[in-house]
Amino acid sequence: MNNVVSVLYYLRVRQGWTKKKLSMLTGLSQNDLVRIERGRNVRMGKYITLSKYFGLPLSVLLDDNLSATLHTFTAPPIISRSMPERISQRLEKDAETGRKGEEWVYQQEVKKLAGTGLENSVNPNFADDESAHFDILSFLQNGIPLVIEVKSTTGELDEVFYFTADELEKAKDCLRGGNRYEVHRVFYIDNPEKCNRHIISAEELLSEYDFKPVSYRVTKKKEIGEKI
Repeated sequence: MNNVVSVLYYLRVRQGWTKKKLSMLTGLSQNDLVRIERGRNVRMGKYITLSKYFGLPLSVLLDDNLSATLHTFTAPPIISRSMPERISQRLEKDAETGRKGEEWVYQQEVKKLAGTGLENSVNPNFADDESAHFDILSFLQNGIPLVIEVKSTTGELDEVFYFTADELEKAKDCLRGGNRYEVHRVFYIDNPEKCNRHIISAEELLSEYDFKPVSYRVTKKKEIGEKI
C-alpha cells in the first residue's frame, strides 16, 4: 500500500496553509517543501527544521510515517476555505450544496471515529487544495487512511453527479496503489430529517458506473515550428 499523502502534505493542508505560507513560517524554500511532500530527498537540516516546528520526532518525517501523527492531535482542524480555486469552478449553487455535503460528511466521520483517538485527525481541508483532487482524508478505526470524494445533492440519491478528469484519476490511482477510496453520495442535504449518504467504493465506481464526457477544455493548436 502506498502512502495516500505525505506527513508534511497532511500537516500543511490540515492547517489550511499554502506552501508559500509554510515557507514563510519555517524559512524553508517552497521548492524544498515540494520535494519533501513528493518524497524526494533534501538535506537533513531541513527535516530537522520541520521536526522542531511541528514538534514531531525526526523519524516521523524521515520515514514519512503518517500513522505516528494521528493520535497526537487534541483538537479538530479548523476548516479552511482559503484556497477556493477548485470550488470557484463550480456553479455558485452547486458550490454551496457541495460545501454543505463536505461538512456533513466530515461530521459523520468524526462521529464514526469517536473514542478511537483518531477523531481529531479527520482532515477536511483537501477540498480546497486544488492539487488534491479529493475532499476529505479520514481513517478506518484501525488507522488505515480513507480518501473521500463527496458528491452532494438536494434531491434524491439516483440523480446524476459529476467528476472531473483529475478526480477520476485520483480514484484510479488509489485503486492501483491499494489505498482505500470512497465516493460519499450525500442526498437531501437541505433536509435534516432525510439527509443520508450512499458510499461507493473505488471498485464499484469504476466497474458499475458509466462516465460520459460532457465538456472539453479547448486551446488553440500550435502551428508547425511554433515554439511552445
